[in-house]
Amino acid sequence: MFIICDDLNDYQGVFGGHPQAKTPNIDKLAASGVQFLNAASNVPVCSPSRNSSITGVYPHDSKDYGWTDLKNQPVLKNNKTLIRYFKENGYKTLGTGKITHGSIVEDWNEWGMPLGHNYGPIYFDGKKNTSNPSVPAPFNSIGGIDGSFGRLSVAKSEGIKGGKGWIYGWDNKPMRYINDDDRDLMQDELHAQWAVKRIKELETCSENQPFFMGIGFVRPHTPLHAPDKYFDMFPLNEIQLEKWMVDDEKDTFYLVNNDPNE
Repeated sequence: MFIICDDLNDYQGVFGGHPQAKTPNIDKLAASGVQFLNAASNVPVCSPSRNSSITGVYPHDSKDYGWTDLKNQPVLKNNKTLIRYFKENGYKTLGTGKITHGSIVEDWNEWGMPLGHNYGPIYFDGKKNTSNPSVPAPFNSIGGIDGSFGRLSVAKSEGIKGGKGWIYGWDNKPMRYINDDDRDLMQDELHAQWAVKRIKELETCSENQPFFMGIGFVRPHTPLHAPDKYFDMFPLNEIQLEKWMVDDEKDTFYLVNNDPNE
């Protein structure tokens, strides 16, 4: 079982991260296994970091520092992924969510939710994807992904294609939202539901084939939309912000290595 989260840091309780973080489930999972307390990402952005982890090729060898689809990256497209390694060695491979950037169909025996479901929910204003209506300027000018956060309850969505309201993501599939108790499941809820269902099926099936299951949860990647109960847990006037380190960005080599023309 391979579980990966997007943009997650060390705020989890088991790692002594943020004093206000409430993470009982991930704490329980971590407590049942081995914890690596000195781990670091190969690249401080999502796509090349994932590509490196999945292929085992360092970014300084592949020159992959941007957001190139894995199957289109000049070096990595010729490298075997971890999933393909398992498949070639007799494992049944099942996956869902954001594991790699782009779909490598041949690596998976079975895929769960559509790739377009990986980001969101996103607010659709009737013409284009945009930020949550409650987001103030200038943050709302950043866009519907990185510039959007807030409660789902600010906007109802009947789930009718072309109307205003919540959509699932890149595929623009409508997401029905009337209130927190009457709505479609969000992306990560769907990924978790699919994984639980498949695990239960594997437990009861008669075949002896080993399996590799990958589940890519997008949270806490933006946009940061959620039901009211999660916002109610953290009143804005009580949130403890991290301390900023002066000139913190100057000890990284990301800007030096990342050639936007590559």
